[in-house]
Amino acid sequence: MSDNNTTLTSEAAEQAVIGAAMIDPDGFGAAEECGLKADHFSVASHRALWSAMAALQAKGVPVDGITLLEQLGASGELERAGGHEYVLELLRDTPSAANTAAYAQIVMERAQRRVWFLTLGAARDAFLDPTCADPITKAESLLASLDARTGLAKFEPMAVVLKEEVDRIGYKYDNPGLEGLQTGYHNIDHRLGGLQDGELIVVGARPGMGKTAYALNVVRQVALQKVPGSVLVYSLEMTAGSLAQRLVAMQGKIKKDLLRSAKVFDHADSSSRMITAVQALKELDIRICDQPGLTVREVRSMALGERRRRPVRLVVVDYLGLIEHEGRERSTADQIGEVTRTLKRLARELECPVIVLAQLNRSVDDRPSKRPVLRDLRDSGSIEQDADVVQFLYRDEYYNKESSQYPGQVEVITAKSREAEIGSDYLTWLGQYQLMESKSTYDQPPSGDQERDWYDG
Repeated sequence: MSDNNTTLTSEAAEQAVIGAAMIDPDGFGAAEECGLKADHFSVASHRALWSAMAALQAKGVPVDGITLLEQLGASGELERAGGHEYVLELLRDTPSAANTAAYAQIVMERAQRRVWFLTLGAARDAFLDPTCADPITKAESLLASLDARTGLAKFEPMAVVLKEEVDRIGYKYDNPGLEGLQTGYHNIDHRLGGLQDGELIVVGARPGMGKTAYALNVVRQVALQKVPGSVLVYSLEMTAGSLAQRLVAMQGKIKKDLLRSAKVFDHADSSSRMITAVQALKELDIRICDQPGLTVREVRSMALGERRRRPVRLVVVDYLGLIEHEGRERSTADQIGEVTRTLKRLARELECPVIVLAQLNRSVDDRPSKRPVLRDLRDSGSIEQDADVVQFLYRDEYYNKESSQYPGQVEVITAKSREAEIGSDYLTWLGQYQLMESKSTYDQPPSGDQERDWYDG
């Protein structure tokens, strides 16, 4: 890439914005408000000059030709910045200090072009590199990096924020009903108002409680609503075929054992329902990745890549403990924190809900009360902090097979919600179909110490 390629660089604009910042006392601040940084400059001497200006600004020293030369001399950067004569030349040749923001925008736009140029070149080179084992994944990851923050953060006036919120409330009044994405479970939807865009929802349970089945039921019911957009499922534990088998069992109310053993064809009614279920599921926009060992960056990269091709309505990750971590020298808590922060960021970037399943500590099984609480999440600090909603699944009959008070019941405990009231809702568990259904009537929550346990963080 040549520095004199005017489609990728503008040396004149770089010189003009530096000169304007020296002439106008407010010039540096005006350019900085536009988002201009030293890295945006293509010429090394210009990067050194802008860094020196930023150092002056940080110390509260006004930026002008004299203070800039003093700063460069004191830091030993004068020669790298082009020398004494070059600084004076920029002062003399700057056409106007009135157009600082316009010069800054040109410099930033050229910098963005260079980023695209280099990134696309690196993505191309991945396919030409014989040592690259998976060029598609590498290219996707590189392109996903271009989806990072490109605009400058800014403050919104309270009047604007209030107007938008009042408009939203008015729209909701004129269009009653759930605002968020419906799970298909009326009691849970009523509690949460549906799954909200940009939210990270953590669903935790001990093995055998049915967390994968719960998530798949939500996936199926969201997809059946034919809301525009794909439902993306990352299955880090089970194969895509196993998930498909479960979805067919749920959709057709077919015993899972019949599908697994292929004896479904020995039963005319089940075989007919299987065909009907398969036809219905084929029409749904559900996309499954069952590649084990994905890192959270790869999860994000793939999702953003899908978003470039089509809308994404919901993301489900099964499960948190199987996401590979980068930088093994860090503690497990730090690694989990990076995963949950990235998934929360992904929810905001995609503007859709992200559900991640999580395994709970074995300590749950050692307590008299087996109902999970927030502290049962492994390395729960970051999970609890980053999640907008935390739900736990509990089936009493799993622990008390002979004397269960609640046969066939799944208790969905909303232990944390930024917007909704916490508490429990109840589903019917039809294990032979891997199906969970809303109960038309449900048991009242237990009282006493058990109830307090739900709210224990």
